Amino acid sequence: MIYNYFISGFRSLMRQKLFAVINITGLAIGLAACTLIILFVRHEFSYDEQFSDTERLYRIEATTNIPGQQSTETPNFFGAPYDLLPNDFIEIEAITRLQQRGGTVVDGDSSTAETFATVDPEFLSLFDFPMLAGESISALAAPTSIVLTEEMAIKHLGEKPWLGRTIVINETLE
Repeated sequence: MIYNYFISGFRSLMRQKLFAVINITGLAIGLAACTLIILFVRHEFSYDEQFSDTERLYRIEATTNIPGQQSTETPNFFGAPYDLLPNDFIEIEAITRLQQRGGTVVDGDSSTAETFATVDPEFLSLFDFPMLAGESISALAAPTSIVLTEEMAIKHLGEKPWLGRTIVINETLE
């Protein structure tokens, strides 16, 4: 039965070649568009899945417009708007800032350029990163506190124990 359908379809394609090409091309474009849309939507919904309460987390971006240059959007959001947001919107339960920076990590005679982020102490109460050592509640309590990934801790501090060790950063803005 299915064999007859294939034979009938093939004969129809051979008789009406232009019509067949138009239909197959349209089908291919439709499937490609549908696949791209599905991949885009899936990617958009995949942000921050590693954190709990992702439906309650939002990101505010600032747009920088410099004459003669293309405008850029960054999550760097400091100054008066940051302080006024909780007062203007009662829906905001907590707020934290993140700023990407660059600096040089000095280790004796050697130095390494690194990119890191400066954040508010509340950052780790909103984002539940797994901690290998120490507690997330007190990790950023002091202004000179730092939280490193395991890879960065091994690179700059060597093997464990890492708590209480000192790392020198000659900070420069990029």
